[in-house]
Amino acid sequence: MSTVANTGAQGSLEKRSASPLIPEDSGPPSNLLTKAQTAKRFKTQGGRQSRKHQHPKKRHADQAILEEIESLFTRLLSEDEGGRPETAAKRREFASEEDEKDWYNSPPVPDVFSKLRRRQQQQQQQQQRSEVDTQPESSADASFADVHVLELTSGGMGLATLERRDIVVDRLRGGSRAWVYVVPFVLPGETAHIKVFRNFWGYSQCDLESVKEPSQQRVEPPCKYFSQCSGCQLQHWGYANQLEFKRRVVENAFLLAHRLLGSTVPVLPVIASPQPLHYRTKLTPHFDLPKGSDIDAKDLLIGFNHHGRRQVLDIEQCVISTEAVNRGLVAARDRTREAIKSYKRGATLLIRETNEPLGAEKGLSLEAQPASFEKSYVLDPKAQVTEVVGHYQFKFPASSFFQNNNLILPAFTGYVRDELRRLGELLVPLDVVENGDDSGTRLRYLVDAYCGAGLFGIACSKGFEKVIGIEISRESISCANDNAKLNNLSNCEFILGDAAEIFKKVPHDAAQTAVIIDPPRKGSNPAFLDQLVGFKPAVIIYVACGVPAQARDLKYLMDKGALVLEGSDSDCQEGADELLGFAKYKMMAIQPFDLFPQTAHVENIVSLVRTDLLK
Repeated sequence: MSTVANTGAQGSLEKRSASPLIPEDSGPPSNLLTKAQTAKRFKTQGGRQSRKHQHPKKRHADQAILEEIESLFTRLLSEDEGGRPETAAKRREFASEEDEKDWYNSPPVPDVFSKLRRRQQQQQQQQQRSEVDTQPESSADASFADVHVLELTSGGMGLATLERRDIVVDRLRGGSRAWVYVVPFVLPGETAHIKVFRNFWGYSQCDLESVKEPSQQRVEPPCKYFSQCSGCQLQHWGYANQLEFKRRVVENAFLLAHRLLGSTVPVLPVIASPQPLHYRTKLTPHFDLPKGSDIDAKDLLIGFNHHGRRQVLDIEQCVISTEAVNRGLVAARDRTREAIKSYKRGATLLIRETNEPLGAEKGLSLEAQPASFEKSYVLDPKAQVTEVVGHYQFKFPASSFFQNNNLILPAFTGYVRDELRRLGELLVPLDVVENGDDSGTRLRYLVDAYCGAGLFGIACSKGFEKVIGIEISRESISCANDNAKLNNLSNCEFILGDAAEIFKKVPHDAAQTAVIIDPPRKGSNPAFLDQLVGFKPAVIIYVACGVPAQARDLKYLMDKGALVLEGSDSDCQEGADELLGFAKYKMMAIQPFDLFPQTAHVENIVSLVRTDLLK
């Protein structure tokens, strides 16, 4: 049996297991405290732990993890011959509410905090009896267990059980349950030795002690900080396996939202980043500086959050960042240490890659400068950054949003451009005035909602008579219009929109218009989605960095009747769009992209077409 040690996780465990609930040196002795001081200490330093133990409550659990556990159990049953996903939940119903509470409040393995509570209570009892020579009963091994990893969550955490997969399926089929352990830095199929540090409603959060039976897919992480730094989750997995995992993440998110969303249109293979390392063009390390501290500059920790701790992990180099950004990281660390006396508290730093024209003469506009660039960096959040995507250039403030993997951006924006062309050919053609090679096309106008600095609107502008970008940020609109001029595009205009009437300023025929939306990670909202389908564009391209939120938004359109899927209630409601004031759409493609290799993040693009305009 082989063992793979995890030093980063082990360090995290040592910190947890060594932390008493009430520090011995915190404040004056108890016999010198007033009643008010005693009450305050009792409240703020863990005194409540000596009271009757409060069982975990469902509202305190991570709802996303609970949903993924239910989804896992459903899939395990459906994979079993004769198992039906729609009956899986019913098989696991509790006889009563008390039965449910009893099961969820009875974890098989006690957590570290339970052990510390017991130890603290024993110490207090012994002090009261003056039994100073007697050591409390040890429960050092109570929080450890060997578990079998069944699957990873969308965040890259392992879902594991004490039983092997086949036994779990048998228990589920018989109406029983399996307690789930959430473990970092493991892979499906592995057996791991873990330590439970907190029990929640139906699952336990754990630290990884070691991997006792490693997967054949496990590889040596390229970063010395992996398993300590919270930035990456998948460096121990081969890149081809990461891509397939992310495809399943998208598929499972859609299935979790609604079974028809995940089964009607297949999720295409993930389009890989040209480089799985050295791709990231922006870093935001930080440091903590407690108030009143007089820390020496050489002892200052500058980096990212330590996994599992509220502590900064000092990072000297980042293997997923570009060479220019790593040079900037060195400079930012040195500059911060030199100026440490000027900081009154901690701060977040910014390092962003920029493209500087080679041989540019001072005072020339960017249009007049040469096409060759060299990679550099900026540290000032207000500095202007130049990004190059294919034949297009973009300028924006270093602190503003722009995709952080420029290596994949030509393929990313190129897919959207090609998809618009492909979907346009599927629509009923219109008799329009000749417009070069695009004569007769249905799609003549493009709207770029959530346009930011104009990435998609500008990159996809060729072939459209007019491109209108809409944003509610004045700074973004200013950047986008400057970028249109920078690229000599006369058909692009970016306007400030009102969130309540986002499409009011679009003058073009919706039946000849395509809309691209690229909302933030939290997704869109019902008010915007109602406006979108109420505007009735011929084509919608939904670009998402938060796939669960994208699936939720599509589920909203499905429930509304605006998204037609085979087998859904709205599948046979032809003509309802005119009556209800919105158009109906068919989902044509689901295409994930890997903009962030070595992490669990995945971007996804969904294509929708108006059903009444299809040939």
